[in-house]
Amino acid sequence: MSRLQKLLEEALKATLEESKGLEITKAIPKANKLDMRRLKDFALKSLPEDSKLKALILSEKDEISVEEFLAKMSVWLKLLALES
Repeated sequence: MSRLQKLLEEALKATLEESKGLEITKAIPKANKLDMRRLKDFALKSLPEDSKLKALILSEKDEISVEEFLAKMSVWLKLLALES
């Protein structure tokens, strides 16, 4: 695993850690939002300027639902692996 992959995984874990305590309900599944600023900060500081992953992460809203985050996380990791 490359250094960037480890850094991205740490940023993803930190973002998820911040979401602990959020209760996901069927009635309001999108009410629980994750703050993407830490992950965006990682992308800005750690990923190369020409990285498609960097552009993709920076284009995200500052808050996304837990469901969106989990769905996108696997795509981000795959894209990082392709760029590494």
